[in-house]
Amino acid sequence: MAERLGGYIFATIVQLPFHILLASPFLVAAAVAAFFTRRRIPFLARLALISGIVALGLAPVYGAHRSMIPVYTLVISGDASIVSTAASFICTWGLALLVGYLVAKS
Repeated sequence: MAERLGGYIFATIVQLPFHILLASPFLVAAAVAAFFTRRRIPFLARLALISGIVALGLAPVYGAHRSMIPVYTLVISGDASIVSTAASFICTWGLALLVGYLVAKS
């Protein structure tokens, strides 16, 4: 179990630059949303919106040989499972919310 988890962690770290490149349109959209919602909506709602946009681009799914790809690519191609897609998005959104909150409050 630990060896398998280590393999996924290693694969995630090695493939991260490519993953961020694929997520860059969503990261740009999150930056634009952050700019235009600065004074329009409350902090927590704004943080949830921006974290959701980031999570849409960064939520990973692991394919054959522990290859990590953004889950939105499987949704577009029609090969995504609803349960795994939702779980990946929710976990990534929660992590993005936590990191965003900690960065904003520091």
